Amino acid sequence: MIFIVLCFIFACLIPDVNTGKITSCPTKITSALKVKQVIYLFENQNLWKHDGKRIYAGPLKLNDIFPNVPGVNTSCTSSKDVIYLFYMKKVYAYVCEHTTGKFNLLDKHPIELQPMIIPFPIKCFPLNNGSLMIGSGTASYTYYPEVNVPHMSGDFYEQFPDCPRNLFLDFQLTIIIIIIYFWIN
Repeated sequence: MIFIVLCFIFACLIPDVNTGKITSCPTKITSALKVKQVIYLFENQNLWKHDGKRIYAGPLKLNDIFPNVPGVNTSCTSSKDVIYLFYMKKVYAYVCEHTTGKFNLLDKHPIELQPMIIPFPIKCFPLNNGSLMIGSGTASYTYYPEVNVPHMSGDFYEQFPDCPRNLFLDFQLTIIIIIIYFWIN
């Protein structure tokens, strides 16, 4: 495990073959997302592109890649080919053009989360049925983004009892595990 993390850190420091410049690494990854074969690593207002072996672009400004999004990303996920970025109580939904790789904001977005979702989500991941699991701390909600409706709320660890108790307490470790998962697959 430590070897894989060290390999990832070393891959960040390898110079870009085309330019000979070192692409800086994020110092604190706040979210990660895989679209097609590109892994997007988020750090507040910036993002980096990773191809599974190395970071090849970044830092890039978040709003240069995702139009109309505010400067800071709190969390992101994807479901049914739609990418969701959460910023406070707003949900931004994007689709990726297959030919250009450009992200386009869906009509009627951003939308406001339902008032019952408190506090704003800092963790999110897709479920097999197309819904999203969103939440903060141990509070979690099953959320249907197409209709902007939460379905089930409760304690994250009651809904997923086999998860380690500190899964989201050390969010940085969780992000590293996600990156390693993307890297291996």
